[in-house]
Amino acid sequence: MNILAVASLSLAITCYGLAIFIIKNSDKKLHRLWALFNVAVGIWGTGIFLASISSTAERAFRFWQFAHVGGCFVSVFFFHVMTIFCGLNKKRFLIFLYAQAISLSILNLFGLAGYKVFYAFDSLYYIRADNFVYVIFPIFLWFLPVIYGHILLFRSYRQASGQRRNQMKYLFASMFIGFIGGTQHFLPVYGINIYPYGNFLIVIYTI
Repeated sequence: MNILAVASLSLAITCYGLAIFIIKNSDKKLHRLWALFNVAVGIWGTGIFLASISSTAERAFRFWQFAHVGGCFVSVFFFHVMTIFCGLNKKRFLIFLYAQAISLSILNLFGLAGYKVFYAFDSLYYIRADNFVYVIFPIFLWFLPVIYGHILLFRSYRQASGQRRNQMKYLFASMFIGFIGGTQHFLPVYGINIYPYGNFLIVIYTI
C-alpha cells in the first residue's frame, strides 16, 4: 500500500468517525451540515484510497469519479457551515455554489469533468486536468468558497468574545490546516509533480 492510500484511508476513517460523533451529539442544522461536510470529505478520501490501490487506469478512473461525488461538495458544505456559524446571510452565493457542485457532479457522472488519469510517482494512478472544465471549476468551486469562508470566519472571530471566540479560533485553525492539505491535491493535477502528502493534514483537522 502506497503512502497516498494510507493517508486517504486515514482521513476517511477519521472524517466518518467525526460525522458519527456529531450526529449522535447534536440535532441542530449547523451540526447536521458539519456532519455532511465530513461525510463528503470521507467519500473523497475513500475514492482516492481505492483509486491509489487500483491496478488499472480504467478502474482508478472510476474510483476518482466516486471521489468527486464527495469532493464536489466539500467546499460548498464548508462555506454553508461558516455562514450559519457566523450568523450571515449569503443565500445567493450559496445557490451559486450548489448549482456549480451539482453541475460538476453531473459532468463527472458522464466522465466529462475535465480530468484524465495518468501513472504518477511510479506507484499509483492520479488525475491530471484535461481541459478547461477542471481549471474553471476548482477556481470557483474550491478556492473561492474556501478563501471566502475563512475570511468570514476570521472577521467574526475578531468581533467575538469568550467561549464563542475560542470556538472560532479552533475551528479556523483546524479548517485552515485541513484545507491546506486538501489543496495539495491540485499540484499533480496541473503538472507540479509534488507527492500529495497533504491528506495527512486532514486527519489533523479532525483531531
